[in-house]
Amino acid sequence: VGDNVTASGTGVFDSKDVGTGKTVTLSSTYGGTDLGNYTITNPTTTTANITPKTITITGLTANKEYDALLTTTLTGTAAGWIVGDNVTASGTGVFDSKDVGTGKTVTLTSTYGGTDLGNYTITNPTKTKTTADINRASTTVTVLANSGTVTYNALEQSLTGFTATGLLNNDVLTGVSATGSGTSAGSYSVLASGSDMNYNLTFTDGTLTITPALLTVHANPASKIAGTLNPELTGWIDGFAGTDNLANATTGSVEYVTTATTASLEGEYNITVEAFPVTLYGNYTFNDVDAFLTVTASLPPPFDNFGLLPRMAFNTISYLQSEAFSSRIEGQLDSPFLALGMYMSFDEPFWLLYNKSSRRYQMPSLKIINGGIRLPVNIFCITKI
Repeated sequence: VGDNVTASGTGVFDSKDVGTGKTVTLSSTYGGTDLGNYTITNPTTTTANITPKTITITGLTANKEYDALLTTTLTGTAAGWIVGDNVTASGTGVFDSKDVGTGKTVTLTSTYGGTDLGNYTITNPTKTKTTADINRASTTVTVLANSGTVTYNALEQSLTGFTATGLLNNDVLTGVSATGSGTSAGSYSVLASGSDMNYNLTFTDGTLTITPALLTVHANPASKIAGTLNPELTGWIDGFAGTDNLANATTGSVEYVTTATTASLEGEYNITVEAFPVTLYGNYTFNDVDAFLTVTASLPPPFDNFGLLPRMAFNTISYLQSEAFSSRIEGQLDSPFLALGMYMSFDEPFWLLYNKSSRRYQMPSLKIINGGIRLPVNIFCITKI
């Protein structure tokens, strides 16, 4: 004690990694004024242990903004890594449900790697379970109610459904609906409404359009003999829906017109619809199908198989042609002669009965045969003209 002697030394392990009984190469240095008074035996090697370094992960969190997924990324702090060591660490969490909520259970999975991983002991106090929050998505979802067009059918018609833009990861909305309905022709709002715990929502209405159904007005064909008044023009309508008909679904009437007049010559003349009825609530539109009024030539003078009929018969037929009063014909003909539009043909000579005072022509058993009017045979004259 009291001598001035110094000694120092260093050791170099054969590797930096954790292990026991590892070889250490020693290097010693001596000095001091009294060093010469000593002989020092200096070992060149020894053995020693390297133990793992402890790393503690703290501040582990799994909170996230709603993304429609169960998984989350873990964040935390791991102190003590040696700079330059090849160590990797990663972790994932799986929530018990994907929806927004606080204090939700998260199952953790941690993974470590790298060539230097064996030199560390990692302490993770919550490495199997933790709790975390899922916060409502910051994006806004726009809900657009469906729009569509249907044709009036006399029944209530509905439209439902919507589309949503801004949803994350193929998500769907479960608390939202959209519906609209109507019966008569017109436009009806399809209203979207509802809420969703995971998103902020905005709504845009749709439109259900009911278009009028089509009614077709058909003009009926007609005919007449040249030089006579036009017959009454008629027609029919098809296309009414359900229990609708002309009486309960329209007001007014259909008017038919023709270009034919009393002076029109033989030929075909258009029959068209001049005016349509007014449909209630605008439930129908109209289409028309025209027809023709056929004008035939005047009846020719009557002949029989033996030549001209007697003058009285000719006068009688001329009278019927010009006057067309069915009330003056006693027999089976029940409408004016000219309205028949038929050619008169006879296969037997005959005499008509005539009364000057009453101006009545009597034709017993008058018949319509083969498109013409047949007068009875063996008629005798009571009073000649």
